[in-house]
Amino acid sequence: MTKPPFNVKYHHSKKNNFRQNMPDDEWLEICGRNGWFGFSHDRKFHEITVEAMAIRQHRVGVFYLPGANQSTWDKLTYFVRAYPKIIEHAAKSRPFLYRVHSSLRLEEIKLP
Repeated sequence: MTKPPFNVKYHHSKKNNFRQNMPDDEWLEICGRNGWFGFSHDRKFHEITVEAMAIRQHRVGVFYLPGANQSTWDKLTYFVRAYPKIIEHAAKSRPFLYRVHSSLRLEEIKLP
C-alpha cells in the first residue's frame, strides 16, 4: 500500500494536543508555525476578523472543502479528486484562502 505524499494532523486527535474547543485562531497559529495548511468545512474564516487576521499573521494557506454534512467517504472523495489542484495552489505564496467547490473548481477568497 502506498502512503500519500503528505501527513494529516487531525484537529480532534489526542496526540496533536488540540483541545476540542480550541479557538480557530489558536490552531491556525500552530499551522503557521509548523508550515502546515489548514483544511476546513467551516466557510467563515474570511468573515471573522480574528480568524482572518490569524491566517494573515501566521501566513497560513487554508482550503475550504465541500461536504460538511456528508459522509467521511464523500469528504475524502472531494479531497482526493481536488488534490492535483490543491497542490498546484499550495505552491503559491502564503497567506491565502481557497474554496474548493464540489465541481472541483478552486475559488480564491480575498482576506480582509
